[in-house]
Amino acid sequence: PGFDRPRTSARPPRPAPAPALWAWALGMSTLYVEAGRVVDAVVHEKLGLKAALYRAPLGSDPRVVCKLAAATLGHRGALRKALVDCGLLVDRTSGAASSGTGEDDEEVRPAKRQKQIENVASVSGGAKAVREEGVALVMAYDLLAGQGLRGGGHLSRELKAHKAQLQVSYKEAEANAAAEASNRPGKGGTNADAFEDLPRYVRVNRLLLPSDSEAASLRNSLAKTLLKRAKDEAKESDNAEELSQVAADKLVPDLLVLHPRSKPWLQGLEDVDAGRLVLQDRSSCLAALAAGLTPGTFVLDACSAPGSKTAHAIELLLGRGRMIACEKDPRRATALVGRLQLISAMRPAGKGSARRGGVGGEAADGGAATALPAPAMWPGARLRFRAGGVGVEVRVDDFLKCDPRKPPFCDVEVLLVDPSCSGSGLPEHRLADAAAGRAGVGVQRLRRLAAFQRLVLAHALRFPKARTVVYSTCSTHQAENEDVVSAVLAENPRPPFDVAEALPWWKNAAPDKASRKLPAWASMCIRCDPAEHRCRGFFMCRLDRRAGTFAPAGAEGVAPLRHKKRRRPAKRKLAGDDAAAPGGAAASAQAPAKRGKKGGGLRIALGPRPGGASAAAGTPSAAAPAPVAGGSDTPKAAAPK
Repeated sequence: PGFDRPRTSARPPRPAPAPALWAWALGMSTLYVEAGRVVDAVVHEKLGLKAALYRAPLGSDPRVVCKLAAATLGHRGALRKALVDCGLLVDRTSGAASSGTGEDDEEVRPAKRQKQIENVASVSGGAKAVREEGVALVMAYDLLAGQGLRGGGHLSRELKAHKAQLQVSYKEAEANAAAEASNRPGKGGTNADAFEDLPRYVRVNRLLLPSDSEAASLRNSLAKTLLKRAKDEAKESDNAEELSQVAADKLVPDLLVLHPRSKPWLQGLEDVDAGRLVLQDRSSCLAALAAGLTPGTFVLDACSAPGSKTAHAIELLLGRGRMIACEKDPRRATALVGRLQLISAMRPAGKGSARRGGVGGEAADGGAATALPAPAMWPGARLRFRAGGVGVEVRVDDFLKCDPRKPPFCDVEVLLVDPSCSGSGLPEHRLADAAAGRAGVGVQRLRRLAAFQRLVLAHALRFPKARTVVYSTCSTHQAENEDVVSAVLAENPRPPFDVAEALPWWKNAAPDKASRKLPAWASMCIRCDPAEHRCRGFFMCRLDRRAGTFAPAGAEGVAPLRHKKRRRPAKRKLAGDDAAAPGGAAASAQAPAKRGKKGGGLRIALGPRPGGASAAAGTPSAAAPAPVAGGSDTPKAAAPK
């Protein structure tokens, strides 16, 4: 209900086929298959974590797949060594066990890469073989450091049978890796240690728990649940009370701070699955807070997937307002809709809401939210519904193609701009880079990302009624942050926006001495440092429109989008046509210009040429001589040319 199909004869793309038959034959969980594919794509195909995650439709929750794949990549070296030592993983290309360093022993040419992937791993002791190394690594991680194996199958039985040997080899490899990292110069510095010890943040969803008593009850219930799991799963030497501690964040409202080791205990938690608790980092909550949202505001989220910032902005509108969420990729848009329907109190549509372009209703009188099946989105699709009283519209469109001069975009007041970036501030991307053998973001990729970010921010500043634009990235590179804002504000004509102080209560860390000179307004932006602020790396800049610059479309700051209409060239008349026409040249000269048929432009009647030129051309002059006495009334004809 409330689902709009584009007016086109093209059908939506068919869903992806089910996982390979060999995966189902082994009885493995779909989660392990999908997470293993992500690991293989990052390691062997050198893809980024986000590109590997959304390259194919997922049957499992993308958040769970991403977390499991990222954790496996972080411990890939120790896991691989443990599997090799136990004889469960054999490298057929070299005929010997891998060194377990997490990097390929030698570079493999791209033409031979696929052959290596197909033959890289096998399970001993049986005829069935796992063709992907990533699946074995993911299952080994879940057995040794995760929640335990889920699902059966040949590989699961082999791993459980060798669990004791795997644990000894895994702990030994982890200890050796930690010792090498501490002795390696330039590695394992403050930021690396801070990323490993980042606390787990969860946000209380006030759309589902509007009262303070309900939020307090949820906090107490979470502490009891974590204490129980800590006593069951933690070591005897660990302090269960400390591991299960739940504290309120001192800066961000409705944000709870948990121990770093509590991350696996949140998976499968009832309050998380029901949407009452939102897994959201501290830095991610700052964008909606800095936008200064008030009830009734019209907000546009330019790059909204996966949807945490979108849902937080909907919550801050307090039941009144409007939200447009744009996402270009259909697969990410499908994940966005599923996340919004869970944490934004999306309810089944009411009667009559199935009309084209309608907006779904809500359950009667604050009833419990009911999860709707997330529809598969396709390019050009739109989904409208109400979340907590706020009208929400999800569009599978490119934000750069949204016309700010046309409704509904011409009425947008606040824009949240979080374009694609290098992700250098995320621990998952750092683990993926380390597992793939990359030192960091390449210069060429950084330039391409910065060019795209400039286009997105410049387009956001063209919306005629926008009063605030919040630009943010999860990158720590100056080229994607301050340099992008400086380049957009230096355009000609200059956009009618200035950098404003985002959050007065936030204190930035001291700038890095190795960074280039920053502009004067950089102190008003927000920079999250993992070591200083105990959260992910993040940058945010708030731009406010200057007073008196709210002008109609076409004025300063709004790019003209009019297209000039082509007109047909006027037809020239042949000599003698005016003389043969009734009334002669005088009537032709005095006749007003006539508008032609539709699409023909303005038809202009050509007048006589002045002086002798017209006479030489055979056209009567406008100042015709007086009639000859005794002659006819017609003027004397000019001599032939």
